[in-house]
Amino acid sequence: MTMDAMLNPQSENQQNSLENSSEKSELMIYFENQVHDMYWAYKDLLKAIFENEKQA
Repeated sequence: MTMDAMLNPQSENQQNSLENSSEKSELMIYFENQVHDMYWAYKDLLKAIFENEKQA
């Protein structure tokens, strides 16, 4: 056990998580793209609703 591991027991977990960082980054990119798409769809939907209310 290294001195850093004794002072910070989570460092070993952090090191293990860094090994999977490429997988997580791909998942994070996918998630961010989905949130971005939902935001723009929501924004366009609200715009269409307000335009229809003005016409009615």
